Amino acid sequence: MSFVSPLEKCPCGSGKRFINCCFKLHHEYCKVYLPKWTTAKNKCYVYDKTLHEEYLAKILSFLDFHTNKDYELCMNDYPNLLFYIDKLSGLYLMHTDCHKGCDYCCYMAVATSEFEAEYIKLYIERNWSPEQKSKLRSKIKKLKREHREVFGMEYIGANLNKPNPVPCLFLEDKCCSIYACRPAICRTYMSFSPSEICKEAQLNLNKDVKILEADSANDFRAALYDFYFSHAKMIYGHQHLAYWFSCF
Repeated sequence: MSFVSPLEKCPCGSGKRFINCCFKLHHEYCKVYLPKWTTAKNKCYVYDKTLHEEYLAKILSFLDFHTNKDYELCMNDYPNLLFYIDKLSGLYLMHTDCHKGCDYCCYMAVATSEFEAEYIKLYIERNWSPEQKSKLRSKIKKLKREHREVFGMEYIGANLNKPNPVPCLFLEDKCCSIYACRPAICRTYMSFSPSEICKEAQLNLNKDVKILEADSANDFRAALYDFYFSHAKMIYGHQHLAYWFSCF
């Protein structure tokens, strides 16, 4: 990793030199060089270190205040945390090949905490129509008939981050039907590899294909897990997203 020098073009896209642009705003930009073996289209990307630290501070402040606090307060304030997680992830997402309609990571086992599952259920209760809820229940019944194993407590430990033939319960027409309230792992997991590589690994279950993964939660994952686990009512830890909807 290295920093953008004052005489280089400013990464913000203004066309000016860095020293005559964001440098005056005390912004630092970092260059990150990807491994030589990667199939990523760009071997180097630049991100705004100043914004990264600003968003990270907001995230850590939220987690520090809300861990072990009143459950309802945390549930109501939770969208504020998701907002800054998305802002931080966005600094890196623009350099990946992830885009709307690319659903290959939706074939991985999604590790979800009990708090996240309750938030999703609350979102569904408030925003989905009776027809949508009925369709979800039918989908759950079908999944139980065809892949009952995904509802087991041991499933997530054995299949986390592995290619999986079972799509996410909330995948609809190559898009996420709970995108606004999707789990943290879905917000922070990205791939620098081209989508064709992800397809080969996830849908064709090709173990020889290497995906260069990115995870924007590295700097706050431990604090995030502490927050989730402090609000667990029945199960401490993560389970497959489908597990929490077994009795929906």
